[in-house]
Amino acid sequence: MTGRVIALDGSPLAGAEISAGAERTRSDANGFFSVPVAPGGAWISASRAGFLGRTRAGFQGDPLLIRMTPDDGETVALQFGGDVMMGRRFFDPNEDGVTSDGLIKDPSNVEEHVSLLSSVAPLLAQADLTAVNVESPISDEPFVNALGPRTDRAHPTKEFVFASGPAMPEALATAGVDVVGLANNHQYDLLEPGVRSTVDGFARAGFTPGLRQFGLGNSVDAAYVPAVIGAKGARFAFLGCTTITGTENPISYVAGPGKGGAAPCDPGRVRDSVAAASASGAVVIFSVHGGFEYGRQPSGQVESYTAIARQAGATLVVNAHPHVVGGMDWDGGSLAAWSLGNLVFDQTVWPTFQSYVLNVHVRRGQIIRAFLEPVAIEGYVARGIRSDLAERVTRTAGGLSRGPFVMEDGALELDVARASSTARRLATVEPPDDGRISEVTPGWMPREATPGVVDLGRDLLWSGEFENDVLGVGPGALWTQGPDTRVVPDDAAGRGLVYELQRDNGDPAPAIGTTTHRLLLTDPNSERLRRLNKDDEEPGTRATPLPVARPASRARVSLAGSVRLSQGAQLELQLSWFADTRGPSTGQTVRVLHGETDRGGWQPLRIDADAPPDAVAVGVFARLTSPADMRGDGTPDEVSARLDAFRLIEWSVPGAMAPSQATHVRSAPGGSVRLEGSSLGTGEQLPPPLLPLGP
Repeated sequence: MTGRVIALDGSPLAGAEISAGAERTRSDANGFFSVPVAPGGAWISASRAGFLGRTRAGFQGDPLLIRMTPDDGETVALQFGGDVMMGRRFFDPNEDGVTSDGLIKDPSNVEEHVSLLSSVAPLLAQADLTAVNVESPISDEPFVNALGPRTDRAHPTKEFVFASGPAMPEALATAGVDVVGLANNHQYDLLEPGVRSTVDGFARAGFTPGLRQFGLGNSVDAAYVPAVIGAKGARFAFLGCTTITGTENPISYVAGPGKGGAAPCDPGRVRDSVAAASASGAVVIFSVHGGFEYGRQPSGQVESYTAIARQAGATLVVNAHPHVVGGMDWDGGSLAAWSLGNLVFDQTVWPTFQSYVLNVHVRRGQIIRAFLEPVAIEGYVARGIRSDLAERVTRTAGGLSRGPFVMEDGALELDVARASSTARRLATVEPPDDGRISEVTPGWMPREATPGVVDLGRDLLWSGEFENDVLGVGPGALWTQGPDTRVVPDDAAGRGLVYELQRDNGDPAPAIGTTTHRLLLTDPNSERLRRLNKDDEEPGTRATPLPVARPASRARVSLAGSVRLSQGAQLELQLSWFADTRGPSTGQTVRVLHGETDRGGWQPLRIDADAPPDAVAVGVFARLTSPADMRGDGTPDEVSARLDAFRLIEWSVPGAMAPSQATHVRSAPGGSVRLEGSSLGTGEQLPPPLLPLGP
C-alpha cells in the first residue's frame, strides 16, 4: 500500500519511519511511502523526531494520509475509547446458559483477555495517556445466567446485570490503557461486594484510585476523588458521574449515605470538583454517563452537566452510555464528545457496530488538535477499517458536530486554529430529477436542499461492499458466511470481491444470506425510536420533544445494489420488518428476481418500501431457491446469485435530520442541493460532490 506523511500545516514530512507489522520503510522527500501489507490490511504506524506518532488502519489499494502533530516536548497525546466490558455474551455467545462456546473460557486467564484486545492494541498504545469507560464490575465469578433465577449477589431489580473477570484490568493495562472511568450505571450490578472487588481488582493491575481510576467508591466522597496523573510535565485530572442513578429502585446504582457505588451527578458536586481540580493546575477531563441508549443526540441532563463542567474549568468532557456514535462540540477552548460508542462490548444492535477513538493533543493546557479515528465493532471488539467504511462513521459524527470540523481521509479533524491552509468549497448541484439516487462523495457534506423536492437519506447498512474492509476479519465483515454463502472474486471489470449464494439440487432448502443483525430505523420524528429510548435518566424522562407536533411517520427506505444471477436462478430479496430488537418479524417486502442467461451480467437493483407503522428495525435477506424445489424442463443442477454494492437508505422526514448527516440524495424536477467540501491543505482536488448510483 502507499501513503503520505504530512505535518499539521500540510507540509510533507521526509524520513518518517513507517511500520506495518514486521515491515519497515521511510517516507521520501515528498512524504510518500510504500509498504507491503497483507490482503486483510495492517495497522500502519508513523514516527519521526519532533512529532507525535500516529497509527492508522491501512489496506492494499487504499492510499493513506498520516497527518502528524509537532511535539515541542510539552505536547501530550490524550486518547479516549468507548465503553468496555468483557462479560455476558463473551462467556455465552448464543445466550443459552452454556459457556463452553464462550470467547472467554477462563475469566482469570490474562492471555485470553489480551488476545481479545489485540485487534485494537496498536491504536491504544500510541498515546501518552489512554482512557476508557469500563462498564462492568469485576468478579471472580462474573457469569450471570440470564436464563436462570438471579442469585443474591446480583442487583435484584435491575433489568440487565453483568460482570467481567479478574483478568480484564491487567489485559487493559497490557493493551495500553492508562486510566479507567467507573462512574456508570453498571458498577453496582453486583452490589457492595462488586464495588469492592472492582476497586481492588483494578488497583492490583496498577489502576490505583486517585491516580488511574475514578468514579467509584464506598461513599460519594470516594467516588468523586479525581484520578490525577502526569505526562510530559503536565498534570491531568479525570472525574466523572452518572445521571442514571437507579433511585426509582429499592436499591440505587450510586453511592450515598452508608452505601458505595458510582458517583451520582449533582450540580454542586460537579461544579466544585471540577473547579478544585482546575485550581490545582491540572487539565480537567470530565465524563457524564447518561442520555438515551442508541440515541445519538445528548439528553437535556447530559447537556446541562456538560455545561456545568465546562464552565467550572473542564477542558474536555468525554461522555458515555448511548453505545452509538455521537457528535462533538467545540466552543473555542473546550471540547465535548457526546458519545464515542463502544470499544469492547457484546451488544448485537447494528448501530453499535460503528465507533471511534478520540485523540486530543494538549500543549501547556490548551487543545491544539483533536481528531477521531473510526473503528468498527466486529466480534464484540473494535477493529481498524478501510477509508470507505471510516468515512461513514466520520459522516455520522461530523453531521452531529458543532465547530470547524473537516472530514479527511476517513478521519474527522477539528480545525482548531481555523488554519489559512484549510480549503472550503461550496457547490450547488442538481441531482437527477427522475428519482434516481445519488451518493454524497467523501469530503462533502450537504448543507441545504430544496424543501419538499429533494429527499435526504442515510445508509443504515454502511457495510454493503464485500472487500477486505475490516482489519483481522477478512472480506464480507458483518455478513453471514457458510458453506452456501461466501465472498468470492468476480470477473467483471472493476467489480472485485462480491457476496455469492450457491445451491445445488441435492438440498431442497434455500440458501440464505443476511447481515449479522437487524438494522435499527432511526428517524427521530417517529414514535418508533421513542419506544427504544428507555427511561434511562429518571422516571418519566422521554426523548427530546419533536420540533413540530406531527403524527408518527412511517419510515421510507430504499434498498439499492447490484445483482448477478446464473441461468435458472430464482432469488428473493426480502426486507423483514421488526417491532423490536428481538423476536420475529411482523411483515415482509419481497422482490423476486430470475436469471435468464448463463452467468448473466450485473444488473442494478432497487426496492423502495414504506415500513409498517410499528417497525423499529429492518433485516436484509437474500434467499436463493434450490433447483430441487423448481419445476420445469431445463432446470439446472446448480444455481448461484451474487450481490455487491448494497445500500439500505432511510429517507428522512423533512426537518428530522441535519442535511450534513445525509449520505444519499434523490430529487424530483426542480431540486438542488448545496454542499460544502473541505480539506486541510493537502493539495488534492475535491471530487464531484454527488455520484449517481444508477436506476
